[in-house]
Amino acid sequence: MLFQQNYMPGAFPADRLYLQAHTTTSRQKQQEATITTRLRHDSDSFSRNGQLQQQQQLQPAIAIQYDPTSVVSSYIYPQQQQQVTQLQPLPQQSFQPATHEQQQQHLSSPQSAFSQYQQLYQHYYHEQSQQQQSHYLPSIMLPPQSPTLASYYFEGSNGWVNHYYDPKRRQYLSSRVDPEFQKQYQHQQQRHGTSSTAAQHQHLPHHHHQQQQHALHLQQQQQQSLHQHHHTSNNNNNNSNTMAAAAAAAAVLPTLDSLGLNPQQFQMAVQQQQQQQLLQLQKTSQQHMYPYTNNDLNQLLSPSAVTNQQHYLAAAAAAAAVAAGVARGSNVSTSSIVPLSSQQQQQQSGVMYPLANVQWTEEWRENMLQYAHTLYSTAPRNPELVTILHTIHNAYPDHLPTLLLLACVYYTYQDYQSSLQYNQLILKYDPHYVEAMSNIGTTLRSMGRTAEAEQWWYRAVKLRPGYWDAVENLVGVLCSTTTTNTSSTTNNNNSSTSDNKSLDLLDKGSAKIAVSSSLDTTMTTTTSSSLLGVSSSATPSSISAASMTQNNGSTNLNSMTNESGKHHQQQQQQQQQGFPRYKEALRVCEFVEHYFFKGQEAAHLNNGPIKAPKQLPTHQLPRMQNLFYAKGNLKYALGDIIGARREYEKGLELVFGGTDLVAVGNHIALACGSTAVMEATQYGKLLDSSALPLVLLQPDQAVRIIQIAFGQSGGVLPGLVGLTPGSTTATTTTTTTTSNGATNGAATGATDNNNNNNSNATNALQQANQTTSTILLTLAKLFQDMMNPSTPAIAAAATAEGAATPTMSLLLPLYYLSLALHPSPSTANNLGIILSNISGASAALAVKLPSTSTSNQQQQQATTTGTMLAMQYYMYGLQLDNRHPHLYTNLGSLLKDMGHLTEAVCMYEKAVECNPRFDVALANLGNAIKDMGRVQDSVQWYRRAVDVNPNFVDAVCGLVNSLGGVCDWRGRGGVGNEATVDQLGNYYPAAGDVNARSGWIGRVVDIVEKQLDDGAVWGVGVLKMQIDAQGKSLGEQLAELLVQSSGVHAMNNSDSSRLVELWTNRLAHFSEQSTNTNKKNEGGWVIRLIERIMRRLQRNWYLEHYGTTLRSDTPHNAIMVTPEASQRYQRPLIPSSLSAPPVPTVLPFHTFTYPLSAREVRLISHRNALRISHGTLTSSWVASHVYPPPPPPAPRLKIGYVSSDFNNHPLAHLMQSVFGFHDTTKYQVFCYATTPSDQSPYRQKIEREAETFIDVSNWSNQQVVDRIIQDGIHVLVNLNGYTKGARNEIFAARPCPVQCSFMGFAGTLGGGWCDWIIADPIVCPPEMVSCEVWRQRHQHFSLYQRQQEGGDFEGDIDPEENSDDFVYTEKFIYMPHSYFVNDHKQGFREEHEGANNKNNTATLMLQPPPPPPPHADDHEGLWAVEEDRRWTMRQEVFPNLPPDVVIFANFNQLYKLEPSTFRMWLRILERVPNAILWLLRFPPAGERHLRRCATEWAGAQTANRVIFTDVAPKHVHIHRGRVADIFLDTPECNAHTTAADILWSGTPIVTYPKYMHKMCSRVGASIAQATGYGKEMIVATEQEYEDRAVHLALGLKYTYETSNHTGKTQRRGHGDLMSLRKRLFLTREKSRLFDTCRWTRNLERGYSEAWRRWVTAEEFEDVQCNVTATKTTTTNNTAGCIWVSDPDD
Repeated sequence: MLFQQNYMPGAFPADRLYLQAHTTTSRQKQQEATITTRLRHDSDSFSRNGQLQQQQQLQPAIAIQYDPTSVVSSYIYPQQQQQVTQLQPLPQQSFQPATHEQQQQHLSSPQSAFSQYQQLYQHYYHEQSQQQQSHYLPSIMLPPQSPTLASYYFEGSNGWVNHYYDPKRRQYLSSRVDPEFQKQYQHQQQRHGTSSTAAQHQHLPHHHHQQQQHALHLQQQQQQSLHQHHHTSNNNNNNSNTMAAAAAAAAVLPTLDSLGLNPQQFQMAVQQQQQQQLLQLQKTSQQHMYPYTNNDLNQLLSPSAVTNQQHYLAAAAAAAAVAAGVARGSNVSTSSIVPLSSQQQQQQSGVMYPLANVQWTEEWRENMLQYAHTLYSTAPRNPELVTILHTIHNAYPDHLPTLLLLACVYYTYQDYQSSLQYNQLILKYDPHYVEAMSNIGTTLRSMGRTAEAEQWWYRAVKLRPGYWDAVENLVGVLCSTTTTNTSSTTNNNNSSTSDNKSLDLLDKGSAKIAVSSSLDTTMTTTTSSSLLGVSSSATPSSISAASMTQNNGSTNLNSMTNESGKHHQQQQQQQQQGFPRYKEALRVCEFVEHYFFKGQEAAHLNNGPIKAPKQLPTHQLPRMQNLFYAKGNLKYALGDIIGARREYEKGLELVFGGTDLVAVGNHIALACGSTAVMEATQYGKLLDSSALPLVLLQPDQAVRIIQIAFGQSGGVLPGLVGLTPGSTTATTTTTTTTSNGATNGAATGATDNNNNNNSNATNALQQANQTTSTILLTLAKLFQDMMNPSTPAIAAAATAEGAATPTMSLLLPLYYLSLALHPSPSTANNLGIILSNISGASAALAVKLPSTSTSNQQQQQATTTGTMLAMQYYMYGLQLDNRHPHLYTNLGSLLKDMGHLTEAVCMYEKAVECNPRFDVALANLGNAIKDMGRVQDSVQWYRRAVDVNPNFVDAVCGLVNSLGGVCDWRGRGGVGNEATVDQLGNYYPAAGDVNARSGWIGRVVDIVEKQLDDGAVWGVGVLKMQIDAQGKSLGEQLAELLVQSSGVHAMNNSDSSRLVELWTNRLAHFSEQSTNTNKKNEGGWVIRLIERIMRRLQRNWYLEHYGTTLRSDTPHNAIMVTPEASQRYQRPLIPSSLSAPPVPTVLPFHTFTYPLSAREVRLISHRNALRISHGTLTSSWVASHVYPPPPPPAPRLKIGYVSSDFNNHPLAHLMQSVFGFHDTTKYQVFCYATTPSDQSPYRQKIEREAETFIDVSNWSNQQVVDRIIQDGIHVLVNLNGYTKGARNEIFAARPCPVQCSFMGFAGTLGGGWCDWIIADPIVCPPEMVSCEVWRQRHQHFSLYQRQQEGGDFEGDIDPEENSDDFVYTEKFIYMPHSYFVNDHKQGFREEHEGANNKNNTATLMLQPPPPPPPHADDHEGLWAVEEDRRWTMRQEVFPNLPPDVVIFANFNQLYKLEPSTFRMWLRILERVPNAILWLLRFPPAGERHLRRCATEWAGAQTANRVIFTDVAPKHVHIHRGRVADIFLDTPECNAHTTAADILWSGTPIVTYPKYMHKMCSRVGASIAQATGYGKEMIVATEQEYEDRAVHLALGLKYTYETSNHTGKTQRRGHGDLMSLRKRLFLTREKSRLFDTCRWTRNLERGYSEAWRRWVTAEEFEDVQCNVTATKTTTTNNTAGCIWVSDPDD
């Protein structure tokens, strides 16, 4: 089952979408095309393409809001994220064009303008209050979607850090100064007696600073398409812009309620101020035009608009002044107005200002500047904005905030030269003005001069490490992979640089690196020094991360000297080549961290929890979290997994108030009612992560976990209490003063400040919650990887000293908290995946938060299983987003596992509907449809999945299986020396090239080889892992245990020394793995060693209690497990750091029809066995000791059969009588059915005849194992193997001494939990058995050579060996005649069939065997009756078939057929003109493909002789088999049950055992041989196959004779074929093949011998014992496999 896991913000980011502001209808088409073509992994969103386009159509003027879990603009940090919701424009009616009269009234009367302003102000106040609660975008990067297959899917390590910076992220300037820093800086300057011009300027609250930054970037994109229209805009457009700007201005002014005014009072105040301003304007009523100098903006203002602009400026200034004055409770006094000097008025020659003679106060200046900031944040290209700023600048030339905003406005117009000039002018007044430095860097970055920009950011960070804009820009550019032009460039005012293009993904190795191609158009001009026009003191020195030095544990950022120039040149070369510089970025982060955490060095050194530094403003806590998050990403990218984890934990400790994760986990468990945590708390202790109880919460409880666990802090995380509105920290007002003592007008009014600060605190709290959610999910994903590590680095991090071990109990709270902080469908999706894998036993012991109502409590107790909780979270996620494809596909997988296949298909179809290119959903849909039997229908879904993702291995293999299942061989290709089929379906015979490989089947073989090779490094280094203080390694400990458990203590010193040398060589074999080219699968060797020890410990326990007793006449007591015995027979544990082994995508069952080598077949089964062993032996339900062996048989040997197929299944058809045929005096039979009854007659017969039949379908594995031990089973038989419904975990737990495999799976299981396979030497030749090959080798190799085989054990060759010498890792119980049992003699006889119950199978099976017919000894009479039946049935099946036609037939499923066999059959038809080929529609879709192939390969005449019929019921199928003349077997995968069916009807078969290493290709030969006529039906080559079939067909002749018994004329056949048929039919009653009772007796002999060999240790080549093995009559070779002989042979 494929699960799709998409991890939430922060977990390994890759592709991304960028926030776009859609402003005009003219840009909709372009934006829609951009959105749909951007790369994405479709993380959590309700911004799917279809829904996104719908939003664009319905709301063309509204900035699109993305779900925070699906899309993130990586260049937007938390401080800007919140502003997205405040950029919503006016409602649609606000943008309806006004009539001409309305426009004239609006502009002609200032009173009307202010009336309109008041209305808009009230409307915006209402809008703003609503939007404070609107949706919120996350702060950092989002991860890709990860299919939950064998391992997680990432875009590569570079994807981690690329999202921290994107060139598109910060293409705007900082227009405000941080008031917190400014206040501290002024205080520091005053304390040192120095003056700084930077301390003179007025600044607005930081909340507005955030607004301007984010808004400008959005408006850059909004206004670019409108830039060209500014030159020709008419008065109406200007008037409309004026109205919109005036309306937007009110958004940041104090509310009327906060001022204590009603609308009427406010109107009166405005009119009073307006009249005073108009009187002043009448004195200077001349109209002036502002001729912008040295730029291209002189056309922005038309002469006719100047009057309107004057009134507009006056109105805006008056409104701002009134608001400020009323807030102070006073009116503006005109007596304090200072007239401007003529020098100030004429500062720039030829420039005349609209308000040239207006007298200014600093209060008036600040009000006007505040309004300019508001206008800049909403419409940065508004032409009035430039006028206002130049007016202020003319009045106050050295006012730095005005210069800063002016530089930002020029940047908006892409006039980068002017922007640089004004920023540099700031530095002329104040060389330490870091906002200007950072803006210069941003401007240079936009001009393509990244290297210069980097130096300016370095300088800003050096001067003020807490200036986050510079820090984030610098870290971002160091992490970016942008190839830039570092030459000096400038901007041409007549042209602008192109917009940033979409990111390209360049695949470098295994990592996909995001590369920006932005700003590829630059203009050449003078050098940067001349361009900036400043003194050398203001020019940034060559500062880089290389100049960071460590002094006494602190990080300093110093200017590079000339000696470091070479290194700087290397950095520039790296930057030009696009290489990210993670180490430099990390040093920058550490420099900033040290600046804030100077007093917490002890916590840093000891990895103890940290607290937020006191000098960090509370509202900047999210940005500090971002810093730790970036550090974690950087360390992860650099391979420091342990360091990355620590950085993420530090980011969380800030908000948990200095508490580590283990303490948080304890706190949550305690809040949910854990008694274990409560008891530990009473003693002042905390439970570690391994002892922490599992907490299972329902979705409604998880979203309230913060309120539940942190109720004392008001449902807020402890470290964020200071951000709650109304707290002391949140309401602290900040004001700055100028040098002359004037108070900042923007900060006046306690009420206004409290409102702003409360809003600021709310936004900061949102940002902190979102950032915390991101880090929680990132850490949760890392914990999941540590719990199942795929690399040695991750495995080492999981066991790092001093860090809590990641466990499920620690993992789930991370997800719960993340979901509570930010309810997200993707988080719910991931929780569902995790919970679906929690066992019922673990869920029963988990801590659960009780529901409030009694009914809910009862329901909770009934539904608190992992599966049901997973379904709840999937449904909860769909409530959040009903278009989430991952939720649908995972819900479908859950339903499929629960058996609801139809509902699962509906969910998969819904997932595909939501995202038609979702590869996992497409593959899952194909799997489910194929499981429903619609193989042909599944092909289209697999094809679509492969088209979307050609490297999706599961889809490729599913496609190949489905195409092969319907015989659509087009494009199949071929492997080795076999025939090939090209894309057009053309057939090409084998060319003799054994290395040839092409087409789909060639690709599958490539996949298998690669996956097997990749998996061979599993567990590397685990044997060297130290396990105790003495330095003993795991390998040494396991070797000692094995030697001790093998009874070596009784050996002499020389033998002991030999064993020491042997095991030393074996361990050295793996220690040299790094220098050996052969990969050795060290983890697999550990599993094999542990399972080997377990068997020997279990036997030692038996010897301790019962000695070597084989059978006893008196019962013995079962072994009681005491604490001492539990300790003595403790099971070796698999290291926790050893993750689950990877398994190939190709399943063991698929190897039947794939052209794979013996080694590949062996390893596919072996890797699956290792996964089962690892998963079982690391489970909590398995006992810590080996399970006690049963008492000796007293006197009956107990045999247990475990199967899911005791129903209407081929296995039940074949074995239904075996369980009742066992000799109950010597054997006691137990059947454990792992599936419920289907009420079929087969199930009823087995239940009735088996001595003990137990339905364990609803039992857990632990319960089944406990019952098997309680029943005292000696020999446990696995009737499933690797087939559907298998419970192999039961066998991996090793509940029995002897465990066997039989019938279910035709191949090796490859696991240490299977000791014997029941087979025969034809179907499984001894030459391919591990123990036999080992013995042959050791008869010829010297001792020294044997010791070099480090991966081998005695009698057991390492399955990972790079050879095709063997395929079976188990030993064999070789049955005489054939291993293949059947029940035809008992269950499928025609003597029972009457006219009324002919088709009643249940009636036939419930009747006893009939007596022999009266003429049973009359062979000729019986044969005559049979011939008559054949002829009659032939006419019924083929009424129009001529009587002389030979019928070739094959009734196998079509997946067993491959091109070369079908072409051989066509050749047979060509050589036998009077023959047809009878096939089944199995499935029906295969018919048309085979007919097409037959027509193209052999012509229409031959193709018309290929006949198809439907599949018949079992009893009809068996009896109509007599109609066929010859059964042509499929060499690739033989007929199994069908072959027995055909031979029971008397029809001969032609079979070819094609492969020595494939059991499935030799079953037909085994069955044919058991008839006694195998030589006539078994061939050795394809040519012999063809010749034998043709010979038998051409020799068939028919005559018509009169019967001696009836006197009627009868049709009689002659020739070799008919002679063989007659012998098969007449001997079937006595044939060894159909003698089920005899077969059962022989099987019992094999069981007894296997038990004897276990007790006497004869089975174990390495065990030394004093018991002399007694050779019994049942065996002829006690050294290896068991050879059972029939006494009657």
